[in-house]
Amino acid sequence: MRTVSLLHESPAATRPAHEALVKFVGLRENPLYFSMLHKTQRDTLMVATRRIGLVMETSNGYFRNIMRGITRFAKPNKPWLIRNAPPRSEAIKTILDWEPDGIIAQVSDSTQARALLALKKPIINVGGALRDPDMVRVRVDDEAIGRMAAEYFLERGFQQFAFIGISHAMYSAARERGFTTMLEQSGYKCLSFYDPATPLMEPLEGTWSVKDEVIAGWLKNIPKPCAVFVTSDTHA
Repeated sequence: MRTVSLLHESPAATRPAHEALVKFVGLRENPLYFSMLHKTQRDTLMVATRRIGLVMETSNGYFRNIMRGITRFAKPNKPWLIRNAPPRSEAIKTILDWEPDGIIAQVSDSTQARALLALKKPIINVGGALRDPDMVRVRVDDEAIGRMAAEYFLERGFQQFAFIGISHAMYSAARERGFTTMLEQSGYKCLSFYDPATPLMEPLEGTWSVKDEVIAGWLKNIPKPCAVFVTSDTHA
């Protein structure tokens, strides 16, 4: 691939600096570096650079790993300027005001979905809370995760099983379906508990202390020993 120097000096003399500048995806918003370019070169760079908005919860390891993957993909040669906001209404408004060329989002509810779709830009949903036919969705195989959990417990000789999930999250239902189907095929049943917390783990009613007491009370009353599959690490 031919490298074209963006600086006033000769290509040979400025190639290292050029490469460093190209890798800096925020080049067009940096006045010092931007002033070093000819007008035609600045115009070219303005066209080439793309704003990519991320809407993800950074407190969650799963979504942090997704962001790492996006960064690794973009770093070698993608002229992307990336900004992230948590999946909250006010933060999403900030991303929308920024007018990104595309969005990769953890879409947690229908209100967020409508707000993002209103931008009329390409959107990829990497969340598992809801199924929206108007968005491309990239997810792990949640049913396969449930099956793997059941296989793990069965291989260790458990005969009593329980599942803790989120009542209205799509990924939770898929994991439970994979888990219980595998158990039923092996001749076992499963007890289930559904937490009404939101997919972002915000309690709808009461406090976390109350929620913990409810789950703890349910666990005390199930037969022992029991293998418990929890839909997310946050609940676990």
